[in-house]
Amino acid sequence: MNIIIVASPWLGGSGSVAHDLAVSLSKDAHRVDFVSYESSFFRSEDNPNLHYTNVEPYKYPLFPFPIYELALAEKVAEIAEQNNADIIHAHYGILFGHAAQLAQQYLQQKGLGTKLVVTFHGSDVMGFDFEQPGTKVPKRMNISLLQAADALTAVSRCLRSDVMSIYGFQETDKNIQVIHNGIDITDWTYYFKKRKQGEEFRIIHFSNFRKVKCATILPEIARVLKNDGMPFHMTLVGDGPEVEEVLTRIREHKLEDHVSWVGKKSKSELKDLIRASDALLLPSMYESMSLAILECAALGVPAVASKRGGIPEIVDHMQSGLLVENIASAQDFADAIKKLASNEKLRSQLAHRARKIAESMSDVKTTQQYTSLYEEVLQTNTVSLANTMS
Repeated sequence: MNIIIVASPWLGGSGSVAHDLAVSLSKDAHRVDFVSYESSFFRSEDNPNLHYTNVEPYKYPLFPFPIYELALAEKVAEIAEQNNADIIHAHYGILFGHAAQLAQQYLQQKGLGTKLVVTFHGSDVMGFDFEQPGTKVPKRMNISLLQAADALTAVSRCLRSDVMSIYGFQETDKNIQVIHNGIDITDWTYYFKKRKQGEEFRIIHFSNFRKVKCATILPEIARVLKNDGMPFHMTLVGDGPEVEEVLTRIREHKLEDHVSWVGKKSKSELKDLIRASDALLLPSMYESMSLAILECAALGVPAVASKRGGIPEIVDHMQSGLLVENIASAQDFADAIKKLASNEKLRSQLAHRARKIAESMSDVKTTQQYTSLYEEVLQTNTVSLANTMS
């Protein structure tokens, strides 16, 4: 098959999932074009079936902003027309999905039967106001995308339910298939780090530091641990809008000896930081499907995470990690961390079971699911969702 994947070029979340899928599909002898608006952070040059296209935005003197969506749509349509693409697969509805929809409309006018698959990842459905989900997104345009797509997927059962609720689907609707994020297990070798008695407990947090990640509570958790006399170090990886607030709180609480921020890291550097850690700390307000938890699980690092969104689908409390109900309580997160730090047998058991979960969600399985979906879509006509919308 000739497949175009339109997705974020950034490391983490939907971009990582999309790129891993592109690599896996290309290894199965499919031609794959990975199209985005910047040069991909992941870029792999040793695969003749995988092609990268960096789309420059249109810049018009009449408009004081770059026009990304039309530029993406134009390039996707061009590549599809040149290579007679079978599938356009957009990861993330907003921008990428809408650009892919525009491209497909042009291709249909030209008589080409290129199919559109859209995978929703979370904030493209929910927006960024998680107290009022779905209120700060282009809702009408998302409904149009839902109606136009030949196949729809969501990365968790929780997100599928959110899509159905926000956009008026019935619970019995079968048009949205759940395909969980997967990772290359062979690329994430299990390594359980045994701690020596009295050794500091090493905690890692990595994210894009948006509000939904609740990163500003991290210094508060660190302060509780410090006041309790627990030997620990917390490493913060990534960048984003709340980093400065987090760093300010670290200085205010005089936590520089206990918390360090290392900024963005490459995939290989991130792996090394995870391997050196004893636990992942993820106090998110919402996660549709946490790739961070899966990556840490694969390496033998259990998670202390919020019981929100799709997290309970991959973390079984006291079986493969620890879940915290009250995401506003630094004390509750600190208590969970102390439970892990004081019980090496428990941490080992959680790590082993977490790895098993990661193995059950390998990229091989994910690729097989998407390949089957592509084949099914190519064999059938578009199923209109117009009658399922309220």
